[in-house]
Amino acid sequence: MRRALSIPLSLCLFSLTAAPALAGPSADLALVDCGKLSCIDVSAPGGTLRMVLDTGNENTVLSQAAADRLHLASKPARGADGKEIPNIGLTEPTVLDLGGVKLPATPLLIAPLQTYSKALGAPIDGVLSYTQLKGWIAELDFKTNRLHLTQDSVAKSRSVLRAHYVKYRSNAATVLVVDGLAIHGYPIRAQLDLAFEGGLLLFPSTLGPVGLSDTKPGAPVSMETYDDGAGLNRIEPPTIAFDRTKLPAGDEAFLASAAVHPPENDIQAVAGHELFAGHRLVLDFVHDQVGVD
Repeated sequence: MRRALSIPLSLCLFSLTAAPALAGPSADLALVDCGKLSCIDVSAPGGTLRMVLDTGNENTVLSQAAADRLHLASKPARGADGKEIPNIGLTEPTVLDLGGVKLPATPLLIAPLQTYSKALGAPIDGVLSYTQLKGWIAELDFKTNRLHLTQDSVAKSRSVLRAHYVKYRSNAATVLVVDGLAIHGYPIRAQLDLAFEGGLLLFPSTLGPVGLSDTKPGAPVSMETYDDGAGLNRIEPPTIAFDRTKLPAGDEAFLASAAVHPPENDIQAVAGHELFAGHRLVLDFVHDQVGVD
């Protein structure tokens, strides 16, 4: 989804059809509290990076300060027209390591992240794109705050939905979506975005199909990690189910205002980080499915 750290489409560097990640041992890492989201500590040449795991961004992005600290050489990034993009750099292909699992070498973007970090309320060094986990199964346990990464099977999830990869909008990133998230019993297509701090974001066009035509938007909410904070209103949380597992949104359900340009490709909602609090979330990039307990 569109957020404060959005990167031009022309800079999508990692293909979802790339070869699977390099073979390596499984890894077990802590999920670290990063204010409103969860981070992981990633090893890189020259040091350690604290990064948000981002399922809404095709690019792994570092702050300029982190790139300088690790002495990562870079060059100006260029758009599809060959022109330099202001304030965006590009490193040489770099290998990142998650607890002993070495991810495929890929160029990293360098971009200003001060606004995003300030909005989270915690210092971060960057965001790790979900595309770099292609060929792996990432098991995020928000009960114990652990991340387990493997290429083997994990404990079977109670609820499983098929994962797809579609453009959020024609000029935006390819994102992870699931079909079948149910709102008041009505199945919809939802983007799964772990870098969105809320629980559920609906769009005006979604309300009718899920029986919420009478929903009244509450007071505007400032959420600067989303679209610079524009156009969100808190709403009464609907009943949400991920296959057979009910997911309470608490007070973290929102409605986008008409000022927010809605997504395309039949995306009707965004399921965010808070929706999975207290649950086990399995991102299976081997079999292209998502599980929840």
